[in-house]
Amino acid sequence: MISAFDVPEVLEKAIAQKVIDTKLKNPEESINSDLIFLCLPLETNLKYFKTIAPLLKENTILTDVSGVKLVFQKEWAKLNSRGIYIGGHPMSGKELGGFDNSDPLLFENAVYIVTEDLIQNPELTDFKEIIELLGANILHIPAKQHDVIAASVSHLPQLLAVALVNTAGLKTDNYNF
Repeated sequence: MISAFDVPEVLEKAIAQKVIDTKLKNPEESINSDLIFLCLPLETNLKYFKTIAPLLKENTILTDVSGVKLVFQKEWAKLNSRGIYIGGHPMSGKELGGFDNSDPLLFENAVYIVTEDLIQNPELTDFKEIIELLGANILHIPAKQHDVIAASVSHLPQLLAVALVNTAGLKTDNYNF
């Protein structure tokens, strides 16, 4: 059974399209699940991570898809949880987000970074199989290393691109078109 929490309009569409089976009124209702994905903006993911993690039952897997991992791993170390945390970061995406822009092939042949070595832990076999069923290729990278790599190959180039656009914009102010 697949349950989800989101704004009411999105949940209604997801139920109508048979993407989910059950609507959750709040994220805390997910604690009886076997696997919980946090797929919200970073700060919101971290907020619900701190709320949900201490409530998890034994062996429940909590994962996120945020672009940073070390902050979650450090927070997990402070929390008293019976669950299992697996940091995740699918290296895929689109310009437009949200349910209306869903793509069933979004993860097809994409790299899906996980912070835990799934091969070394038999408890994580089901999680590994789910990610592979999405079509993704799993790559294990420790949290700190992930964050350095992501900052270098993703975040830094984006900042440079924004700086270049802003610089070009300043130069066009001197021209009459």
